[in-house]
Amino acid sequence: MRRQAQSVDHFDFIIWMIYCIDVYALLSASGTGMFVEVVLKQNMLPLPERCLLPDREGQPQVIYPEERAYFPGIISINQEIVLIALQAGRLGRALRAEANQRHFGGASHIHDDNYHMERYNRIQSLHQGLRDLRIKWISQFPHYWTWLRAPENLPPRVFEWVEHVGCMSFSNRNLTDEYSPTCYSASVYSIHTAACTQDS
Repeated sequence: MRRQAQSVDHFDFIIWMIYCIDVYALLSASGTGMFVEVVLKQNMLPLPERCLLPDREGQPQVIYPEERAYFPGIISINQEIVLIALQAGRLGRALRAEANQRHFGGASHIHDDNYHMERYNRIQSLHQGLRDLRIKWISQFPHYWTWLRAPENLPPRVFEWVEHVGCMSFSNRNLTDEYSPTCYSASVYSIHTAACTQDS
């Protein structure tokens, strides 16, 4: 309603924050992802530059001159990562349901070779998406390691977003780097996948 009345919603950042919380809840199997589904269906996902918190109450989000080399590119990649995390959550939910069906219902198709291949392809598709984003991150922001060595040289808000998406540039680390909130999502997904595929 605010969008219809004002053509823009000054509280887009709240939608983004709840969106991320809902994705993490889905990944941890404590939520259904219903809020995310509505946001995507209604095309309400904020533009990257609208995800920044305003400096003052009632003021629109502003990208300052010293941040323009980083925003909205870093935020855009972060959104793509969260979308992959959403796919991981959906897949984890589906695998858990299939595992329960196999355990309690004795579904014959769960043991079918085609089913296992399709499940493998779904998992590999997510892994490929993470690899592609890591390459994109490195190509767009090749000075990432310099930023980590001297974070005081980055604008404060930029460093906060860099920390959140930085695991994609760990070219010599596992995609589930333990120090990143985003990679925590991938780690949770991996745990669910292992739990749902055991004894298959």
